This record gives sequence, C-alpha cells and structure tokens, in this order.
Amino acid sequence: MNTRRLNHIFRPDGRTLIVAMDHTGIFGPGKGLEKPGETIKKIVAGGADAIMTSFGIARHFCSELAPVGLVLRADGAPTIIGPDEPAPIWFSIEEALRLGADALCISAYPGSLDKELPSMEGLVSVTRDAHNWDL
Repeated sequence: MNTRRLNHIFRPDGRTLIVAMDHTGIFGPGKGLEKPGETIKKIVAGGADAIMTSFGIARHFCSELAPVGLVLRADGAPTIIGPDEPAPIWFSIEEALRLGADALCISAYPGSLDKELPSMEGLVSVTRDAHNWDL
C-alpha cells in the first residue's frame, strides 16, 4: 500500500473530507458546477482533503486540484449502459497515475439482479490493475 498516496487523502488522525465532483458532464453540469475551476478553488479553500472527480475534470483543472488528494472515478455511469453490461472503464491505471491520482473510485452493485456480475467483474479488474501499480 502506498502511504504517500494515502497521505494525500487522509489527515494524520485518519480522518478525511472528500468532496464528490464525479458526475459532471454526464447530463451537463449540475448547479454550482458550471465553472469547475472556480468550484474546485472554493472546495480547496474550504478545507477539503481530496476531491473525487472525472478524468476530464482532473485533466483540465490539474493546477486547481494540485493542493488536495485526487480520487478519480474509473467507471462510467450505469444509466448509459445496458443492464447486463459492465460500466466502461474510461482510462488506464497508467493514465490515472500520470494525472496524479491517489486513488480510484468504481461502483459495484452486489445483490442487483442485472448489475451484480458485470459490476463485480469491473471492480475486480480495476482493483487488480490498481494494486499492480500500488494505487
């Protein structure tokens, strides 16, 4: 486990405040997310330890994200795929590391009749690849 990456997310006392900005762009920006760079600056100024966001936001606003930990959403939205398809993984672990990701976020749906198997397969695949890179 990479303590350096975890220290970008967690405070010495083990606590963290992670702000989720990972649904921008799916259906257009939600209220308050029309100007992501300004929103990120406000989140950082407010004392967040990390921001969970999409690859595109992380790529375009890397300087604004630099002061906090970065958690990248690795998968796509379940609303845009079929019921028996895994959520697509939009980028490689290497690309996430190039952006400075400290961790990844991926959804899984245990107990769901139509999404359990494909989502768990996606979770296992991403977890295996991430662990190979100590992410």
